[in-house]
Amino acid sequence: MRLRTFTGATLQEAIRQVRAELGPDAVILETRRIGRRSHEVRAGLDAPETAAPAADAANDTLDRIATALAFHGVPARLADRLAAAAGELASADPVLALAGALDSLFAFEPVATAGARPLALVGAPGAGKTSSLARLATRARLAGQAVGAITCDLVRAGAEAQLAVYTRRLEIPAFRAADGDGLARALTALPNDAFRLIDTTGANPREPRDLQQLARILGQCDAEPILVLPAGGDTLEMADQATGFAGLGCRRIVATKLDLVLRLGGLLAAADAGRLAFAEFGCSPEIGAGLMPVNPVSLARLLLGKSPATAATPAPAATREPVR
Repeated sequence: MRLRTFTGATLQEAIRQVRAELGPDAVILETRRIGRRSHEVRAGLDAPETAAPAADAANDTLDRIATALAFHGVPARLADRLAAAAGELASADPVLALAGALDSLFAFEPVATAGARPLALVGAPGAGKTSSLARLATRARLAGQAVGAITCDLVRAGAEAQLAVYTRRLEIPAFRAADGDGLARALTALPNDAFRLIDTTGANPREPRDLQQLARILGQCDAEPILVLPAGGDTLEMADQATGFAGLGCRRIVATKLDLVLRLGGLLAAADAGRLAFAEFGCSPEIGAGLMPVNPVSLARLLLGKSPATAATPAPAATREPVR
């Protein structure tokens, strides 16, 4: 069954759109009110029994994609856009069809361990910023890259000690910075060609003071803020968080705790709402397991039910990095 969503000022108007677009055989699956002046109708249409084999295969592909997106709780409008993009590819392979759709709607930009610009990991408390820093640092060290770490998280109990454990094991220099001036000084103490990582204090995206304080600290250096976002949260809440942190200049997501969840709709909603590129996925509690660079094929495999270990595919040649 091919699923679509229609919106109208009244329920009757939305249903008329269903009949006009899908015909009298369309099955209405769900209706709901959106605000005070809008109604939404979700409807589907079974493929005709006389469809050609190629059309049957394409419909089966779209059915599998629609079922997977519904399982992951992808918002209806976003799911419809993905299904429409997959349908245009007319591929009988669900992975390739969904990968093409994801590639058309989202950006994918793994973290490179080489580059002059420092990276600042930002996010809500408990998102996994410190452990993500350790994973990125480990990957860079194994690749033979010089690495340096700075923590601005002087508030959370044990934050400095946790980072110190990681940096000692990796034998990399580490600094602490209480404010923007301290961060700027710490960065100058590290070589410009080093992979420089900054661990920030957890910020509440619903609290303007938290974001303003974080913006002041980051304003003292030319660091790229990258949002660290745990998977499995409420779809709307994750979208709101992404939008809030995007206002700080975040343009990429490092998603964590994928090993603990089954549904990834919130991550897609967050990337869509914040206009953020997918960078890395954390799929193991082990620091040495590293992060998994994300590309359209690996994300399509995850959405279609593959485990993180089997979903991983090599990154494009321009951004390929060793994964340990």
